[in-house]
Amino acid sequence: MRRRRIPKIIVRPREVNKTPGSKKRPIRVTPVSQRSPAPGYNFESFLSFEYPLEKSERLFIVAGGPSVGSFPLDNLKGEDVMCVNAAVKLVDNPKYFVTMDYSFLTKNVISIEEINNKVTDKSFFILKTNNPNLQTRNEIIYDKRHNFPYTYLKKFSHVIGSDLDLDNINGFGKTIDKFVNGNNSGFSAIQLGLLLGYKEIYLIGFDLGFTNNQTHFHSWYGSNSNIKTKIDGYKNDLITSLKKLNQSPLPNKPEIFTLTESPLTQVIPKSDIDKVTKERPKKVSMKNPYVVVSYYTLNTPYELEAQKLQKSLKKLNVPYDIVGVQNLGNWQANTRYKAKFMQDMLIKHKGKSIVWVDSDAVIHSYPKLFDTYSCDVAVRWQDFRWRKNECLSGTIYLANNPMTLELCRRWEGQNIAEGPGAKTFEQWNLGKAIEEMRNEGKIKDENLPPEYTMIFDSMRQMYPNITPVIEHFQASRKLRNRV
Repeated sequence: MRRRRIPKIIVRPREVNKTPGSKKRPIRVTPVSQRSPAPGYNFESFLSFEYPLEKSERLFIVAGGPSVGSFPLDNLKGEDVMCVNAAVKLVDNPKYFVTMDYSFLTKNVISIEEINNKVTDKSFFILKTNNPNLQTRNEIIYDKRHNFPYTYLKKFSHVIGSDLDLDNINGFGKTIDKFVNGNNSGFSAIQLGLLLGYKEIYLIGFDLGFTNNQTHFHSWYGSNSNIKTKIDGYKNDLITSLKKLNQSPLPNKPEIFTLTESPLTQVIPKSDIDKVTKERPKKVSMKNPYVVVSYYTLNTPYELEAQKLQKSLKKLNVPYDIVGVQNLGNWQANTRYKAKFMQDMLIKHKGKSIVWVDSDAVIHSYPKLFDTYSCDVAVRWQDFRWRKNECLSGTIYLANNPMTLELCRRWEGQNIAEGPGAKTFEQWNLGKAIEEMRNEGKIKDENLPPEYTMIFDSMRQMYPNITPVIEHFQASRKLRNRV
């Protein structure tokens, strides 16, 4: 299975409910690269996603029901496969592994080292942060029932903190902050597949009952007098949540199928593996191909800033055109050149939308919003303490058409009319030009979400729970008088 380099989306930490009887410490998760060698962690919420899904629109989730033992798993070669718990023993080189059952690792069913050797991309542990049996001691998570530390967590690619058993409104969570675990690894796998953006999800081994007096294809979990009650609960929760997903008004809702016999057929259709694998999905297409454009002044510190931007774009496989321009004498003149530059870029990249990003910004994750925009122009209109409804020009989306070309000409004209000594900012003139053409009915504009034009300090404080896609560091605060 082909690996893909795909960006990470990191969710900012958030407080969760303290565990009864524990010290008053939040549970927190940190990226692997930032973790200490201690045998456990003090966790909150963290996740790395993958965007975009460049090669496949569909995911196959393999769970541990008895039916998986007779399923033709070889048919899944070349597909994106996510294994749940012990099912990882049956699949050659799955893309993902998911579990929320820590005891699974302590029973030596399979070691986390073996799992990571098999998995081609990510291994996920779903940490139920509101579990009353979890407590922290000296920044280390312990299960007080058995008095053992969660020493294996540091060996997973990623850990997801979740305090939601069910979403009573939506069934599944729509964002990482609303990750629903369903008290079950299989439920968590479906939730993860939805958040990863797959358009089709196929379930295998979700038997959720007894076949020849068996609940799984293996007997490694042993006998449990409460197993029937537990499985009935998992089944009911999944049926309820899938039903709510089917009834939701969300556009581009994913389709979910089962490929093995399951009580989930009450709410999702059953399909056939031979039929499915013969109909390979097409690549995800982009309605509006775009290129990120920017410039920096030559022989100034902005060159280093632009290198950071370029590095982040290259890492994410985002097309870009970043050029060096001559210093026009002062910071104001250099920034006002943007209106003329955008005209040149629209002409140069005919047939492609243009996304301007200031050279002192960084792209943290793939900006998928620009793949499907249907407006002419999009900027961020932002209220600040010192100014209301300010047009921010750090990130600008422009469809490539005559109206946006006219917009840039009006923007440039207002810059010129104010003269070289003007104290106003070029983004104010852009805002005026957009409002003029909007009122004339000549242009359709949208307000960019804050994560696409996040100012590193002021907007970070205003939106503490939003993860930036594009973050602006406003180097002008220290460089303005040097350029």
